[in-house]
Amino acid sequence: MATLAPDATVAEVEGVNGNNVFMVVAEGADHAGFPAWTEVFAGADRLKAVGNLEAVLEGNSVTLTWDAPTETVNGGYADYNNITYIVKRLAGSTSEVIADDLTDTSLVAELPKVGTYTFEVTAVTGGVEGEAAVSNEVTLVGGAASLPYSTGFEDEQDGTQWIAANHEGAGSYGWSITLGYAYQRYDGKFATAKTGGSDNVADDWLISPAIHFTPGAHTLEMMVKTSSYDSQDFAVWLGTDASDTSSFIVPVASEQEFMAKDWTSYKKKFFVENEGDYHLGLRYTTPRTFSNLSIDNLSVAADKSGVTAVSAEREAESSAAEYFNMQGIRVEPVSPGLYIRKCGDRAEKVIVR
Repeated sequence: MATLAPDATVAEVEGVNGNNVFMVVAEGADHAGFPAWTEVFAGADRLKAVGNLEAVLEGNSVTLTWDAPTETVNGGYADYNNITYIVKRLAGSTSEVIADDLTDTSLVAELPKVGTYTFEVTAVTGGVEGEAAVSNEVTLVGGAASLPYSTGFEDEQDGTQWIAANHEGAGSYGWSITLGYAYQRYDGKFATAKTGGSDNVADDWLISPAIHFTPGAHTLEMMVKTSSYDSQDFAVWLGTDASDTSSFIVPVASEQEFMAKDWTSYKKKFFVENEGDYHLGLRYTTPRTFSNLSIDNLSVAADKSGVTAVSAEREAESSAAEYFNMQGIRVEPVSPGLYIRKCGDRAEKVIVR
């Protein structure tokens, strides 16, 4: 506490809640002196964020725990014996208050549907809200999606469940899901792959959540856009293990030197031989530097023409067979080895001897 001089001038003023700045100027008969300034915080201060906020997923429930704050933002007064908490559940751009006036430092919350969530906790005392803390992400994964399947890569859809498996050393390059800038978008968030310099050659995957397929013909549709100055190489495959790209052996689509300077509708038919749960794998392999490929509003549906019609066409289409190596690149099978042969909507592994 400061000790005032015996002849000090004391003035009592009423401050407001928060930071108060005071200026004192000595005035003589003819002029004013230089001002002196001081700043002081008055009233109830904001609490700092809660500590050690953690979200643990078990089943469809999340257990939240945290430590009560022990400091204020400005070093001012706070009633630490009367703290309550506001808890919000966040999913993408949506926010919902799930608890208010909570006095405990833990909470069990239910997740309403599959998706990725975080939780925001704010301490309140004396009617003043403190700093907010945001938890780690938790992701609720459901069973395989059924057909027809569609996604716009939004958080509230299943955008957070797509997995980017970029090559080692990709850094900020390879696949990501982003909102980007307004001029880049088709409809909200989108998937984009990009390359860097010559030492960052693309071989990157973006892998979907599980989707259940039945045998027969199917149609892939999506909006595609490339950089305006370069063509792109990419392929789409089906695989059974999202963590193992070598399981992606059912070809869906393959393009080399593909260019679409503006958002363009893209459509391909493909054939699934065996029923099961598969993942879509978007593989980006362009050799060109500082290029990008963007995809949005992707959908897959069973072909209404049915399996019988596709089977009847196989022999007629066999003369127009396309061959791919195990990296998904269209090739001519001039050397012995293992290839993927695609005849119309049918794909199979073949060995060329």
